Amino acid sequence: MLRTIIIDDEEPAIELMQTLLSVYSEIELVGTYTSADEALLHIGETRPDVIFLDIEMPERNGLEAAELFAGACPGVEIVFATAYNQYATDAFELSAIDYILKPITQTRLNKTITRLTARKADRSKKTEPDRKKERFVCFGSFEWRLGNEHEGSLKWRTTKERELLAYFVHNRNTWIRKEKIMDDLWSDAIPEYAKTFLHTCVYTNRKKFESRGYANVLEFKNNCYCLDMTGMVCDAELFEKFSAKEPDVDAENINEAEYAAGLYKGDYMEGYVWAMDKQEELRLAYLLLLKKISSYYLSIGKYQTALMYLRQLLQKEPFLDDANEMMLTLYARMGDRGSMIKHYEQFTALLKEELSIAPLESTMRLYSRLLAGKAEEN
Repeated sequence: MLRTIIIDDEEPAIELMQTLLSVYSEIELVGTYTSADEALLHIGETRPDVIFLDIEMPERNGLEAAELFAGACPGVEIVFATAYNQYATDAFELSAIDYILKPITQTRLNKTITRLTARKADRSKKTEPDRKKERFVCFGSFEWRLGNEHEGSLKWRTTKERELLAYFVHNRNTWIRKEKIMDDLWSDAIPEYAKTFLHTCVYTNRKKFESRGYANVLEFKNNCYCLDMTGMVCDAELFEKFSAKEPDVDAENINEAEYAAGLYKGDYMEGYVWAMDKQEELRLAYLLLLKKISSYYLSIGKYQTALMYLRQLLQKEPFLDDANEMMLTLYARMGDRGSMIKHYEQFTALLKEELSIAPLESTMRLYSRLLAGKAEEN
């Protein structure tokens, strides 16, 4: 049986829908309401599987209400029944199972009931997704990497649906006002359109969480949203757990340090303007971590490994004086005089060409000592 409620601000429309639905043994009507807010108040009692929902209602737009129902009743199917066809695109962006134009006929409703029963049968066959290896990838292009390697990454209908989830992951476990989200993601849109876009993207993301076995994680309260990421894995969070401690890298934590550095596959949340402050913060933390790892391997005489990390560091930020000095020292200790001279000349040329400056006095003095064969161990 499919527990069903009807929401329409016109009583005759409710009565007609009741009559049409009465012929289906699969349907159990558990409530009728003339407003979405009234239905929301009773959602704990009705626990619907299906909601037949009008769109144009005075108190709350049906598209906005659909998002609230998805949050209050995970897994519920929405069927929009309305006299206005201009909302069809928005309705299907919300992953509604159907969109019926009034006046509704029995023939047309047959198709809807067939879809609903087929969807229920499909759900009963689905196995629980493997979430052990799932993670949100924030370094580079944002992804929701799924647990099974054959599944790959989650697919997105629109770029904004993807960006909104990235935004929630960025602000994980924090309540954010609806107006701030719209301003950050849809600042150029007319407010009413921005509101609809937000509700659409929240709804589709909630459906994605439900499909992966996460219920009620994207919450809405007091005009604010919050993504509760308890039990979920995020590469940026793992990186920060190590880098925030700002430890010196030594034999005890080198494996942890290298793991953290390996998480950094690209700049944080690439392409999103609202993430720029965090992006720079994590970029600097990554550079510092690479410098510490390089210094550790230099200190224990593992020169090739130190060289690998120093190259990564200077590829990311070629103007770092102390890193370039470390590279000169490394080449000297390796006995590679030619590479040392070449690196110094390239660094000097880069500074002159890009910044119109010469190397620091400390860099020039170090180079002179190393040329003289004084690559003392520090």
